[in-house]
Amino acid sequence: SYHISSLFRLNSQIVNKISYSHSNNFFIQSTNYSTGPMSEDTVVSRCTKKINDSLKVDYLKVSASNDDPNGSHIRIECVSSDFEGKNSLQRQRLIYKAIWDEMSGGPVHAVDSIVAKAPSEVNK
Repeated sequence: SYHISSLFRLNSQIVNKISYSHSNNFFIQSTNYSTGPMSEDTVVSRCTKKINDSLKVDYLKVSASNDDPNGSHIRIECVSSDFEGKNSLQRQRLIYKAIWDEMSGGPVHAVDSIVAKAPSEVNK
């Protein structure tokens, strides 16, 4: 069994903790560390939800690139069993298909980086 844990900033008010273990115990925990009003409807949160809804996700990290507060440029790291037997281009197409509404006339202008792996490719 192995464990990946990372903290990342969704926006200036939300920090998520993602954990993944080999036994497929996966969770996303959101915590508000701000004393001000919190809006969970961000580009990053919408893309995260759409990818989770479209793929069998074991691990997912969607973040704004270069500290872009609007999330118009994002980075995606995803581990999914849907990627087994697929090449890099096919994996990227699955991710783009999931977030297409956010890209075609939506707030996402570019995906700066996609790391898409099958569970069998994750270092143990």
